Amino acid sequence: GNLDMALEHYRQAIDLDEHYLEAMLNAAELLIHPLGSLAEAIRVLDQALESCQTADDIADASVLKVDALLQQGDRAAAAELLLGLPEGPYENEQLDFLIGRAHFELDQIDAATVLIERAAARSDASPDVLYYLGLLRDRQERNGEASLAFLKTRHLDGLLPSPPWSPSHGRFEKIVQAALRALPEELTQRLEGNLIMVSDLPGLEVVAEGVDPRTPLLLDEMATTAGGEEQRRLFVYQRNIERLIRHPLGLQEDVQEILHRELEAHFNRPRDDRTVRHDCAPFSAVCVIAEQRGARAGRMHANLVGSTRHWHQPKEGCARAAGSHSISSQCGSLTAAFACNTKLGIARID
Repeated sequence: GNLDMALEHYRQAIDLDEHYLEAMLNAAELLIHPLGSLAEAIRVLDQALESCQTADDIADASVLKVDALLQQGDRAAAAELLLGLPEGPYENEQLDFLIGRAHFELDQIDAATVLIERAAARSDASPDVLYYLGLLRDRQERNGEASLAFLKTRHLDGLLPSPPWSPSHGRFEKIVQAALRALPEELTQRLEGNLIMVSDLPGLEVVAEGVDPRTPLLLDEMATTAGGEEQRRLFVYQRNIERLIRHPLGLQEDVQEILHRELEAHFNRPRDDRTVRHDCAPFSAVCVIAEQRGARAGRMHANLVGSTRHWHQPKEGCARAAGSHSISSQCGSLTAAFACNTKLGIARID
């Protein structure tokens, strides 16, 4: 969990051998995510590209640099770099997916389709590959195939081990409580008296209804009372929030930042725009079960890329659909529920 120490070790290795490619790639991964030091990452990757000998090495370093450039907002440079990649096939089959993912982030759907479909056809396809297959099918409006890919993603995500620094369910519940207490007053007022539930992952049933399997939060907008009070339920998904953690040693601060950012983005959105539509722009990683419960709406994600070679950050998104049934009965592995108030007492649900 000590990322700064790990990065320092990589820097020392590079100082001892300026052509130590693996150390440069690993350092760049840490710099892109979770540290977010994009300029330094690009500098390290430029050094790495000078040391690359094989097509696989060039592609590996280039894909990381594409990720960094996209996070910097330099889509033109990312597209130019991607265009200059050596042609496959590559010895490392994972490169098909990583390059396909980069094409997808650049809205180059035809090129992305060939590579992502090839990666997904392998028997050992990872959850990340299937997740992008779902995003691809959703972009192509092949909704049935998208749902199947997302359901497979959710199933496989549930089989993955937790990070070594992952807190127990009970500890995570306390972290969420503390994070909610620390929110600005305008947000705590919006959540006052609403039910908040902590779970590992979204249930298969809500994923089948269109909820992104990697959303960190699910906000169930229920109704507005005669007195004008909004009623909602907030589901907090531990495993998906852990994907967004930048500094495991500062877990409390990171969880607080995630909840603050995502809830603020949602509540600052005009009320009429909170009902999810095919043409709505993604506004945060919060999935929303819209008040118009019968409407089918597109699953969204923002063009922000994950930045490692071995796992992928969840995309920002919103719910594709909502049925007329109770969401609370569908969220598997539910660990706790509590009303959001000044005491934030937990009523455990077994």
